[in-house]
Amino acid sequence: MYFRTARGLSGCRKSACYKNTRTKRICKWLSNDALLLRLSKLVKQSRRVESVLVAHIAEVDGRRLYADQAMPSMHKFCTDVLHLSDAEAYLRIEAARTSRRYPALLTMLEDGRLHLSGIGVLAPLLKKLDRAVGAALLTRGIHKSKRELKVMVAELEPKPDVPPSIRKVRESRRQPERETSSENELPAQQSTTSGRSSAPTAKRGRRLVVAVAVRAFSSTRRCATIGPDMPLASGTKLGQYEVVEAIGAGGMGEVYRARDTKLGREVAIKVLLEELSKDRERLARFEREAKLLASLNHPAIATLHGFEDDFIVMELVEGETLAERVARGPIPIDEVAASLHSNHRRSRSSS
Repeated sequence: MYFRTARGLSGCRKSACYKNTRTKRICKWLSNDALLLRLSKLVKQSRRVESVLVAHIAEVDGRRLYADQAMPSMHKFCTDVLHLSDAEAYLRIEAARTSRRYPALLTMLEDGRLHLSGIGVLAPLLKKLDRAVGAALLTRGIHKSKRELKVMVAELEPKPDVPPSIRKVRESRRQPERETSSENELPAQQSTTSGRSSAPTAKRGRRLVVAVAVRAFSSTRRCATIGPDMPLASGTKLGQYEVVEAIGAGGMGEVYRARDTKLGREVAIKVLLEELSKDRERLARFEREAKLLASLNHPAIATLHGFEDDFIVMELVEGETLAERVARGPIPIDEVAASLHSNHRRSRSSS
């Protein structure tokens, strides 16, 4: 008796396991015409079952039986108890509630004249219309796609035009140029009388200012990437540093040649782009860079002159750009290795 039960269970399991495999094999054996005919029949069966399913959902929703299952809504019941997706539950509930007002909708769903997506488009408008007008709308939407039904609804119930609005246009970063030479002499005259320089001063806090220069690879010549949108004009002051001219620009920011008004020396200043200056990670990265450069000391590395709240200053070294240096040939590895070895030894001794 024990072995008979085991064999019986084994047979049931095989029957359930091979059911899907047998269906796939049957599809492979069918001819083209037979396969299309079988597919058409299955679609009709699916629509019939779909119509019956919507009718049952409408009845459960009308009786509020989902409350007996401790569910707050019909949608929650469909997703948590029936395990339908959100989209499946929404479309079927909309079709079920609309079918109470228009019972012919179930027949149209069963024979394929309407589909669930189309009913979901028409349902909000059908709730506002009279039954006679709504029935005519259902007849008008027979065998139409979802896009066509949206166009039809838009024609019957157009949305109001977008109201006019006013928004602030982003200010240009271009600074006005000095028109006459007399205007250039005016700041100097005011500085002698008031004891202060009236040169334009950059607002702090809007961008992080970093002075950048690499020995043997920096250049004081203008680059081809400089455009008219460079924000800092000649004469702009950043603390004790006065911008002389623009050197270049890239994806991170603009580079300027500046003059130290207190010590009478030239430095290189790199101004980060305004959108990058709002990134905390970028600000922290440049602060770490300043601390790292302060710990380095080698003839092949530019010297860090100072660091304040919103900018660091490094030496400006006359020479060619990095692109020009690489174009002449590869950089000797012994130069790079010597600088790395020197700073590595210095860092180990300091630690």
